Amino acid sequence: MKKTLSLLALLLVSLAVTSTLSAQVNIQKTQGTNAVSNGNIVIGTGTTLSTSGTGAITATAFSGSGTVAVANGGTGSTTATAAQRALTPATSTVTTGASPAVNWSLSNSFDLTLTSATAATISFSNAQDGQVITIAIHQPASGTATTVTWPTMKWSGGTAPTMTATLGKTDVFTIYYNATASAYYGSAVQNF
Repeated sequence: MKKTLSLLALLLVSLAVTSTLSAQVNIQKTQGTNAVSNGNIVIGTGTTLSTSGTGAITATAFSGSGTVAVANGGTGSTTATAAQRALTPATSTVTTGASPAVNWSLSNSFDLTLTSATAATISFSNAQDGQVITIAIHQPASGTATTVTWPTMKWSGGTAPTMTATLGKTDVFTIYYNATASAYYGSAVQNF
């Protein structure tokens, strides 16, 4: 009787683990060359995922049969909180100088310390429709405070804010990109 109960308990644990690994995957073609072909999912120009497979997905291939588990946004995280952290990359430092470039694909949070007595003309790249970023811009700790020129943007109040001109102070800018309107929208909280 004890062997039967142990075997039954092991079977129940096995079933519970298997049931948590199942998930339905819905894939839409939103950009690039991803598509569904002959019942299989094709990613890019060569990776094919069988729609009836189990196994591990790697950067270049999938092998196996059965179902593919995807949880918490595909981050591999075991909780929603951990998935949110994985989906929000750490703050990215923007290279200082006369032409700081903010690459939106690197993060949603950026940090820029201005160079003393060097006016900065900021540029943007790789913004995605609906993306919102925050940029903390710090005046240098010593030397001469400086100014910032932005790409074409719409600002709350109608004009770009003037940087706080005190050494060591920080202004924080939040910028939203709307591809339909082909516009960046910005606001600022200043003088930290």
